[in-house]
Amino acid sequence: MSIQALENILLIVLSSIVLIKAVETFSKSASCLAKHFDISSYTISFVLVALATSLPEVLVGVESALKGTQELSFGNAIGSNIALLSLVPAVVLLFAKKVSSRRVFSTKDIYFAIIFSCLTLGLAYDNLVSRIDALILLACYLIYTVAFLEKSSLSEKVLEKLHHKDLLKQVTLFVISLLVLVTASEFIVRSSLGISQSLGISIAFVGLTLTAVGTSLPEIVFSIKAVEEHDDSSVMGNLIGSVIVNSTVVIAITALVNPITIINSVAMLNSGLFALLAMIVFFIFSDSQKNINRFEALVLLVIYIGFIARQFFIN
Repeated sequence: MSIQALENILLIVLSSIVLIKAVETFSKSASCLAKHFDISSYTISFVLVALATSLPEVLVGVESALKGTQELSFGNAIGSNIALLSLVPAVVLLFAKKVSSRRVFSTKDIYFAIIFSCLTLGLAYDNLVSRIDALILLACYLIYTVAFLEKSSLSEKVLEKLHHKDLLKQVTLFVISLLVLVTASEFIVRSSLGISQSLGISIAFVGLTLTAVGTSLPEIVFSIKAVEEHDDSSVMGNLIGSVIVNSTVVIAITALVNPITIINSVAMLNSGLFALLAMIVFFIFSDSQKNINRFEALVLLVIYIGFIARQFFIN
C-alpha cells in the first residue's frame, strides 16, 4: 500500500473522530433549540437537522459539478438514501434494542419521501437531469417544506421566542459545530476518493458506496447520540428528512450548476431500485409495530449488503 493511501486512511480516522465530537455539540444545540422554541424534536430534525446534515452531500454535488463529474453526486445522493434507510438503522440498533416510531411521524412524510425518490428516478430516466428537472425538484421541496412548517406552526413559534439571551449561544454552537461537521465530512469524502482512484474504481461506484457512506456519517453519529438520549423522534425526523433533501435539493443544486449526464445507467437503475426497496421495507417495519427492532434492522442490513454486492458485481 502506498504512502498516499496510508495518509488518506489516517485522515479518514482523524476526521471521523472530529466528526463525532462535532455531532455531540450539534445534537445538543439542536435539542436546546427545539426546547427553546417549544417544537417537537421530530419537527426540528425533519427540517433543520436534515438539511444541515445533508450539507456534505451538497458540497460533493457542487464540487463534482464544477469538476464535470456530476454522476458522482447523483450516485452519492441515491447511495446515501439507501444507507440512511438500511445501514444507519442497523448501526443505531447496536446501541438500542429498538427505535420507536409510535406517534413520532406522519405516514405522509415517508409517502412523500418515496414519491420524491420516484420523481428523481423518473426525471433521470433519459440519463440526463437538466436544469429544468432541477427546478422541478427544488419547487417540490419548497412547496412540501412550506406546507410542513405551516402545519407545525413552526414559524409562529420561532417569531414568538426569537429574542432570548440564551438563543444566541445555542445558535452559535449550532453553526460552529455544523461547520466543523461539514469540514470533517469533506475530508472523509476526499480521502475516500483518493483511495478509490488509486484502485481504478468507477465514479458511479464511488458515489454509490464510499462517498455515500462518508457523507452519511453525520446522520449516523447524530442518530446514535439521539438514541443514547432516548430521543427516537429525532432519529426518525433526521432519516426521513435527509432522504427528502437528498432526493430533491442535493440533486437539484448539482444539476443547476452543471446538468447531470448519467453514463453508468445500469448501476444507477439498480441503485434506484434498491433505494425504493429500502424505503418500502423501512416504512413497513416502522409502521407495523410502531418501532424498528434488531431483527428488522438486520433485514435492512441484508438489503444494504445486497446492494453493495450488486454494485461490486456491476463494477
